[in-house]
Amino acid sequence: SDAMPTIKLIISQMKYLAAFNTFVAAAGVATQIVQVYQNSQMNEELRGIRNELVAHTGLEAPEIFAKQVYRYIRTMTQDTRDSPEHFYFVYHPDNDWHGAFGELVERRPLPASYFGMCNSLDMLCVWMQFIRNAFVRNGKWGKRVVFHLLIPAYRSLVIKEPFKFSESLQPLRIHGFIAGGDSYVKMNLYGAEENMLDGIDIWRKP
Repeated sequence: SDAMPTIKLIISQMKYLAAFNTFVAAAGVATQIVQVYQNSQMNEELRGIRNELVAHTGLEAPEIFAKQVYRYIRTMTQDTRDSPEHFYFVYHPDNDWHGAFGELVERRPLPASYFGMCNSLDMLCVWMQFIRNAFVRNGKWGKRVVFHLLIPAYRSLVIKEPFKFSESLQPLRIHGFIAGGDSYVKMNLYGAEENMLDGIDIWRKP
């Protein structure tokens, strides 16, 4: 059977974990792993990146991607460091790079505005909903906080399953990588506003 998706947090966010487990149990949340397709029809830029990664050993490739994700999170959080009302979450379907990523965070912790990652988009949205509810309850930020969902990728990542982000997660921005003028990430998003998307393309059935 498939393993239960796991939210990976930094130490400063562990204070939420017990309440989150209670939240999930009370809601009877059933998680579904979003089916993700690694597109084999890649352009030359993407193919070059993939070949470079594949040329490395199984240990080196995850370390390269972990460093890329770590730098991406640090860059994004630095861009809003003067505003306390921006929080960052990371989704990627693979988890073989998590160990190397954890070592990077141990050596140089990420800002407290980074709120964790998961290889299940559904479970990550549940976590985001819980955090949004917590902010509304404590009244410190409420609905003013902007959630940023980062979806790093080292090759074309296509999510064909229809997906709609709950209005209760708003304000929400979704960010992805761009190379050669093309977005790495394509999602079959229902009702997404253009100002929600940064480096994310809408996938439409051919």
